[in-house]
Amino acid sequence: MTRKLASGVLLLSLLLIRTAPCSGQEVDLRAVMNEPGVRLVAVYFWSEYCKLCMKSMPKWRELHEEYRDRGFRLIMVAVASEGKCGVPGWVPDKMVCDFTAELAQSWFATELPQSFLWTWQGTMLLEHATVDQVGSAVKEWFRKAPRILVEPPSDQEGRPLRDGEQIRKLVRT
Repeated sequence: MTRKLASGVLLLSLLLIRTAPCSGQEVDLRAVMNEPGVRLVAVYFWSEYCKLCMKSMPKWRELHEEYRDRGFRLIMVAVASEGKCGVPGWVPDKMVCDFTAELAQSWFATELPQSFLWTWQGTMLLEHATVDQVGSAVKEWFRKAPRILVEPPSDQEGRPLRDGEQIRKLVRT
């Protein structure tokens, strides 16, 4: 299968069909992308037995902490981690346990570590990327992305509208 075809199949399966549950969990990109305030979503496949994966953990933590409040979300998928599923010392937005590596295989993430990055609109920015590549892409995307300030609506005299806060929340969403 060509890389372009594989990418298309992957994107279609991820956005249109929910991936198969793994130990009662799944990666539901559409649900994460539809959460209010989400602008970028990274999915990181890793394992505790992977030295390169563990070496990149501090970089993931820094990236997550730096951009979380701006709408960056991180989903970490622990692959074949011998019954363990956790990140020491910090917690990403979502942790998924893939004890059998079936989820990783369905994403073509057979070599670890692997990362994928999407915009909230569903545009894939990176596939099979490193944490450094994701970090650069996130930084660049936020540098270019417009920032819009949404104030609660008010009447002509500057008084807040009765339902102004609800309207503001809807507009932000």
